[in-house]
Amino acid sequence: MSTPASSPTPPASPMGRSFGARLLLVLALSVALIGAGGRWHYHNQQAEARRFAAETLSQIADTKVEQIAQWMTERYADAEAMQDVPQAARYLQRPDDAQALESVQAWMSGIQQRHGYRAVALFDAAGERCLAVPETYCGDAANLAHGREHVRRNRLAREVSFSDLHRLPDQSIQMIFAAPVGLSSQAGEPAIGMLLVVIDPRRFLYPLIQRWPTPSASAETILIRREGDELVSLNDLRHRADSALRLRLPIATNPLLPAAMAVQGVQGVVEGVDYRGTPVLAVVRRVMNTPWFMVAKVDEDEIHAPVRRQAWTTGLLSVLLMLLASLGVALLWRQQRLVSAQQAAAVLRESENRLRKALDVQNVGVMFWDVTSGTLIDANDTFLKIMGYSRQEVDAHQLTWQTFTPPEYIETSIAEMESFRANGRVGPYEKEYLRKDGSRQWFVFAGSALDENRCVEYCIDVSGQKRAESALAESEERLRLALQATNLGLYDLNVQSGEALVNAEYAAMLGYAPETFVETNAAWIERIHPDDREITARAYADYVAGRTAQYRVEFRQKTRDGDWKWILSLGKIVAFDDAGKPLRMLGTHTDITERKRAEASVAQHARELERGRQALLSVLQDQRRAETSLRQLALAVEQSPESIVITNLSAEIEYVNAAFLATTGYTREQVIGRNPRILQSGKTPRATYDAIWAALTAEQTWKGELVNRKASGEDYVEFAHIAPLRQPDGRISHYVAVKE
Repeated sequence: MSTPASSPTPPASPMGRSFGARLLLVLALSVALIGAGGRWHYHNQQAEARRFAAETLSQIADTKVEQIAQWMTERYADAEAMQDVPQAARYLQRPDDAQALESVQAWMSGIQQRHGYRAVALFDAAGERCLAVPETYCGDAANLAHGREHVRRNRLAREVSFSDLHRLPDQSIQMIFAAPVGLSSQAGEPAIGMLLVVIDPRRFLYPLIQRWPTPSASAETILIRREGDELVSLNDLRHRADSALRLRLPIATNPLLPAAMAVQGVQGVVEGVDYRGTPVLAVVRRVMNTPWFMVAKVDEDEIHAPVRRQAWTTGLLSVLLMLLASLGVALLWRQQRLVSAQQAAAVLRESENRLRKALDVQNVGVMFWDVTSGTLIDANDTFLKIMGYSRQEVDAHQLTWQTFTPPEYIETSIAEMESFRANGRVGPYEKEYLRKDGSRQWFVFAGSALDENRCVEYCIDVSGQKRAESALAESEERLRLALQATNLGLYDLNVQSGEALVNAEYAAMLGYAPETFVETNAAWIERIHPDDREITARAYADYVAGRTAQYRVEFRQKTRDGDWKWILSLGKIVAFDDAGKPLRMLGTHTDITERKRAEASVAQHARELERGRQALLSVLQDQRRAETSLRQLALAVEQSPESIVITNLSAEIEYVNAAFLATTGYTREQVIGRNPRILQSGKTPRATYDAIWAALTAEQTWKGELVNRKASGEDYVEFAHIAPLRQPDGRISHYVAVKE
């Protein structure tokens, strides 16, 4: 581009002034239209960015709430399974039994190591005796006091109790599940003890809450609970260190705090100000079956930052293109006003000089092309600097559009040239150019014709914007991979038509090939198990009709192989028409078959334990009745007016009743272990004793009269009935004599 000497500008003619006025009017209208379109595009992009952020927050919050609820359910199930552990009950009943102590310690150590609990502790009903793994738990005064307080407060509980997250004097945080041990069959009777499972939330719960699936400078998840008129943060915050159970904020004076909205019953997507005073977009959820609430949030500035950067780039491009187009048209207008070749040359030189100064704009490249040959005939310094070429290479006419164009953009460039030949304009359009060193640079191109064989083209470097777009695409891909890693099926349902878009995990979960699987609302309902179909369809219909605030349902669904899988379905309506009717619903499907099997196994185990307990109770009741009958029999024998003597098979006395002692004058100590011959007076015939032993040896009874002698030496006569005693198996174990 040469710079000829300038000459005076000729006076403007009336025709020139009219042409200039029309040109200014067209430019003014163009600027107004571009400004209005840019403003509309900016607000539309902001709304889209907010919608995408809200959907992402909802998916993350729903996933974390479900995972926390499932984790709590598993901990309750673990504690319930401990209620009927025989080792714990046996130790509490016999605390001095070394074998019982060793057995329960081995079992508690296995539970503590297998589940990674901080401690497992066993207390008696009074909370006085403590046995724990590790042993240091009972030696810590704060742990011991808290454990005893929980046991005494819940001593009459017949189900698993829960002590929420709390700090100890050593600043450690823990939560406790407590299971009663050795429950009585009678309501109102306390258990004989209680098993405490002490959990460190930093091992699983806090990492689960604080983990964020995509890169973010401000996003975080907060678990909170309400305590009176305050809300308490249960986990450490991303922007405030060591805040778990320390950050307490009054609810009444913080109405814009998403956490305050959550504890007052608000659910869903909200806008507010977080604990730093920073505007945020948040999703608030209630964690089912717990006193907890979940807040997933991200700064508003982070949501809108990419849109603002893009708006600045687009606005600058529009302004510069309008400016450069205005200057180009002004050049043509000036040329039209020349009344002679000399005046035209002078004006042209002056215009070219002004144009060159105007074209020296940073980051905006300007190129002049020979349309027929495709040769670059001139360019501004900005373009040459970006591309790495010298002005000598341009002046030598060695550079063509093919020099700069990568192979994959050849067809795009040819199409733009065809469009230029048809309407005299180029772009705007985007493509990459090859720099002299082989690297690539992204530009936005636009241009127009100067005459039949020449055109001017403008380009703006948009590589930064492309990198931002690439980063956004990578962020969306990481979100997709996060959903894939958690094996979540994702669906996007058109509520009016019933057609749904699903991800690959959704189809693979049911055994279908993702590339051929087509989902509809009708097909989904048809695959649901007949026993679950009515309640599932009603849950969906109630939510879509607005009769329920939340869509969450568990059901069995048929797979491609004919098997049944348990599915947890969560969803949220994200778009409505002008009449308030739902248009679009997003949600997830989670395979919970293994969890259901575990629950069924726990239930079956509980039923078996209950049957065993009932059987044991029946045996104990039979034993009590037998013991009662035996006591009654013993009392009848002891209080009988007849003398009763029981001996073993060696004729050694093992029992005598009170009547025997009163009749003979002997004490029990004098006769127990002795032979009944101590009573012989010598006046009973020998044949009588032979007859007695003959009858007993033959396993028969003997009746007859005996003359015996008391301890005082006095003789007395008694009528005796002597018979063998048989055990249930028919075996004779003793002899009994009843004497009158």
